[in-house]
Amino acid sequence: MRKTIFASVSTLALLAAAAPAPGQNNRSAVTQSGTAQDASVSQSGSDNESDVTQSGAHNGASVSQSGTNASSVIVQTSMATGANPGQASVTQSGDGASSVISQSGTAGNSAEVDQNGDSDSTVGQAGSFNEAQVSQSGDGNDSLVAQSGDGNSAAVSQLGDNNASSVLQSASDASAAVTQTSDGNTSRINQSAGASASVTQGGGANTLGPRNWDGNALPPSSAGESFANNVSLINQIADGASATLVQDGTLNRSSIDQAGEASADVRQSGVYNTSVIDQTADASATVDQGSGTPAGFGRNASRITQTADGATASVTQIGSNLAPPANAPTNVSLIDQSANAAAVVAQRGDENLSDVSQSGDFAEADVAQDGTNLTSDVNQSGTAVFATVDQVGAGNVSTVTQTGALSAADVTQSGAGNSSTVAQTSTVLSGAVVNQSGAGNVSSIAQRPTGGHQANVLQTGNANQSTVDQGGLGNQAGEYADQTENGVIQAGDAGVSQLTQRGGLQTAYVEQLAGGYGNQSAIDQGTNGGFLGIGAGYSQDASVVQGGIENRSSVTQRGLDQTAVVSQSGADNQSVIEQGGNFGSSHLASVTQSGSDGVSRVVQLGSDQVALVNQSGAGNDSNVDQGGNSGEEHFASVSQSGVDGTSVIFQRGSDQEATLVQEGIGNQSLISQLGSGHTAIVGQYSGGNSSTVNQAGTGSTATVTQGSPGI
Repeated sequence: MRKTIFASVSTLALLAAAAPAPGQNNRSAVTQSGTAQDASVSQSGSDNESDVTQSGAHNGASVSQSGTNASSVIVQTSMATGANPGQASVTQSGDGASSVISQSGTAGNSAEVDQNGDSDSTVGQAGSFNEAQVSQSGDGNDSLVAQSGDGNSAAVSQLGDNNASSVLQSASDASAAVTQTSDGNTSRINQSAGASASVTQGGGANTLGPRNWDGNALPPSSAGESFANNVSLINQIADGASATLVQDGTLNRSSIDQAGEASADVRQSGVYNTSVIDQTADASATVDQGSGTPAGFGRNASRITQTADGATASVTQIGSNLAPPANAPTNVSLIDQSANAAAVVAQRGDENLSDVSQSGDFAEADVAQDGTNLTSDVNQSGTAVFATVDQVGAGNVSTVTQTGALSAADVTQSGAGNSSTVAQTSTVLSGAVVNQSGAGNVSSIAQRPTGGHQANVLQTGNANQSTVDQGGLGNQAGEYADQTENGVIQAGDAGVSQLTQRGGLQTAYVEQLAGGYGNQSAIDQGTNGGFLGIGAGYSQDASVVQGGIENRSSVTQRGLDQTAVVSQSGADNQSVIEQGGNFGSSHLASVTQSGSDGVSRVVQLGSDQVALVNQSGAGNDSNVDQGGNSGEEHFASVSQSGVDGTSVIFQRGSDQEATLVQEGIGNQSLISQLGSGHTAIVGQYSGGNSSTVNQAGTGSTATVTQGSPGI
């Protein structure tokens, strides 16, 4: 009975005190101790003050104030257990209002604040499973919620300009939800145990006034505070934390710092979006900038730092082509992972695009971009595949597709306008390296079944084209493990190289030297037939080195153990070597052309044949054709150092040998040998000479000398 009377008396006294007198500033002070106490305060007017202090169990306090510059303080201390040990409710309408709620006890306290006007609210709760709800509408609102104890929850809703919210939670299983609309919103959440944080910020038009921040930099920032429009700062220290952010406005900025196993999800759909995520344990990060509202976004910037095993990162950026300033790039993505993780993307510069798609197991992608208009596309659907892309400069494009297993691709681009395509499909243990440092270079590497292929392309000149297409097993054009072992080197300009290898265990090397221009080389090894069911070819080796201007070389090899070596350093020289088809074996053809307008064609069919051609003059033409599909053990050597020399060597049968030396001008030589064991030696050292040697039968020898050596 005494409790009821005491409560009734307190209520009557409170109501009497709260009744406003005309022209007066109302002040109310209520102190209650005991159990199940209730206090209700209602004030209207300006400069009203209310203080409510309650100690005991299951107490309730309600304060309603209308007018300007009102203040309310509620202090509740309770050691009660069970439902509703302490309840506090504050409703304020009018500018300049202030509310302070302090609750301490065992568990289950609740605080609710509703403010309409330019107001500030402070809620402090000690104990577990406490609830705090703050709702503010109007300009310049400020809310602080501090909770210590497990399982506490805080919900803050702010509608108006220049809203600021701070939530501090220091125990596990806490949750914080902040919703802010209109301009100038700022949210700060600090959680020191496994907790969840959710922030939603929307904003109207921003004339791009104040900026700064430092929640940690990214484009243009001169550090520290100022803000204006949406800013969210979330700091979580413990395992099991999660952070979710949604921002839609102008000058959206988000910083999430997580020190335990955690997850971060950031979605920004306004203009001038900035996201910073730092994670120091097994964590996941997802950043989506711009995809929510395709018409009104741009100038996206994202930085993700992850420093533990098992981390994953996903960045999606869609931007508009906005006007200057140039120092506010459209899309920037920086991902830094220092341990075994799923994706690494780093973008720096203007108008850069990085796309990483991973659908296989144990796939890794590392993309770094520093420049303008850089594009990288990595698509990985295989198992244990690795891709590294490093781009600097302007206008470079890289595409990597990996659908096999245990394959790796490494692409480095500097300069301008370079393009690289690497496709590793249904292949195992293949490696590809592309290094482009010039301008306008194009490289394409395709590695298909069965696997074990190696390709290494280096382009340091300009406007060069390289295509490497490898099928079969274990073909090699350079090395992946030792990236200094290049298979294709293009250091000149406007060079074209095409390598096609089928079959197995074939090696090709092409080098187009610096200072050269317009040189072309095509090597095709083991394309037809059947070597272990994967195309003819075995240990074939083709090497082409080109300097000079507009030289052309084509090497086609079939069969087993064939070698072709071509060196061109003059101008407009041509060389074609075809060896063995699918029936040949152990052929060697070496062609050196250092003059101009030289033409050499070597065709060798059969087995164990050697052809050597050296042309250093001008306009020389040499044609060597040995053995067909039935000949063997032929040898042909041609050396032309004069001008407009013509040589044809034709050999069938077996064990034939032909040697030609021409040093004069306008010399012609024809050697034809059928049968076996023939030898022909022709030397023409003066000008205008003509020689024809025809030998059939067995064991004949012919020697022709016209002029003297050196004349």
